[in-house]
Amino acid sequence: MVYKHWLNAALYYLYHAETVTFKAYLKYLESVTRCFVYDRFLSRHEEAGYFEIIYRRNGQLQAQNWDAIDEAKLRFGNIANNLVFNYLDYLLWLKYRGVLRKWFKNMNLASEARWSTIIRRHL
Repeated sequence: MVYKHWLNAALYYLYHAETVTFKAYLKYLESVTRCFVYDRFLSRHEEAGYFEIIYRRNGQLQAQNWDAIDEAKLRFGNIANNLVFNYLDYLLWLKYRGVLRKWFKNMNLASEARWSTIIRRHL
């Protein structure tokens, strides 16, 4: 149940931070997530424990290059945790959010005919 450990890390940060800013908090949460994904679920070496990641390393990534990643763990059927998929989804959203925003802005989402056209196109 990785979400409980992620929430634990989030609360740990909030409890110990002198001041909380959006940018610093987001940076920490992204760093912890990277650690969970790369140092735990995709690691070629021994998986880092949650305690190690949150309390000893303060969410700092240990895997420094792609050689530390086991690419076989990215293949369908080998993904150990849904967080790996969710993290990839988040990275894609970060990269393409401007394009997606423009695409949705230009759509007439109120039209039932428009929705049926979109659905047919993507089936």
